[in-house]
Amino acid sequence: MEPLDYDPSKSAVLTPEKSLRPLYKAGDEGWTTEALCAELCRLAYLRFESDSGPAGGELLTHAIGMAGLSDFETLDDSRCDAQAFVARRDGTAYIVYRGTQGDRWKDLLADFLFFPRNWEGPGWVHWGFWRAESALWPQVQDWLSKCRPGEVVVTGHSLGAAMATVTAARLPEARLVTFGSPRVGTRAFAAAFSADRVRRYVDCCDGVARVPPPWGFVHLPGERYIDRRGHVAADPPGLLARLRDRTLGHLDYLKKCSLRKGNVFTRALADHAPINYISGALGVRRGP
Repeated sequence: MEPLDYDPSKSAVLTPEKSLRPLYKAGDEGWTTEALCAELCRLAYLRFESDSGPAGGELLTHAIGMAGLSDFETLDDSRCDAQAFVARRDGTAYIVYRGTQGDRWKDLLADFLFFPRNWEGPGWVHWGFWRAESALWPQVQDWLSKCRPGEVVVTGHSLGAAMATVTAARLPEARLVTFGSPRVGTRAFAAAFSADRVRRYVDCCDGVARVPPPWGFVHLPGERYIDRRGHVAADPPGLLARLRDRTLGHLDYLKKCSLRKGNVFTRALADHAPINYISGALGVRRGP
């Protein structure tokens, strides 16, 4: 696969759907299941809901076809403004949740309702994340009952990663692949996940992966840390190594990217861009 340039632009972070072109087609070499999940999470930002016009839905349908997936359906709940899509390939079902869109106040509300609440499973969960996921859960159940897949992979980026985590807690046999996920639940909630069924990607300086504050909320196991040069660490680094990598990453970004027109000011935002998770998961990042 050809290198992918690190993208520090505002559009890559805030409106990834506006300049999106599909990257993957069935048969492309070098694409692991986790890299495919990163691409599906980016595609989930395409606005397919009825009030957004046909363009996003048409491009999403085209991209899903290119990727060789079938049984494709979009899921939408206008009350919570929550979206996802589902599709299947070779007996594996993919449930893909959309992340936060900055111009959607209900997305922002879901992010900021970070009060822990009791729920149907173990531990306590972030109220806003649970509320958004619960709005789509009946549709997910209906599709799974029709599809009857051999394996289920649940994935998402940002808010979508948090929603995917709640769904995976409901489906203990499912695999979970997340990108830039915030903390979702308490220690008892996280303890229900074994590390071997979780791949939780964290891109170096990504600030979203460090919220909400760890006052009762904890991360799941299964971390895959992407360092400042875009390489996935064999093992998650310790605290000092992580601080060093992030500090050097911030300094490098300040010199090369911060003051350029059209870029976000801080790497804490730029590292959250879906495209930068794809280049990291593939190991083909060039820059910054």
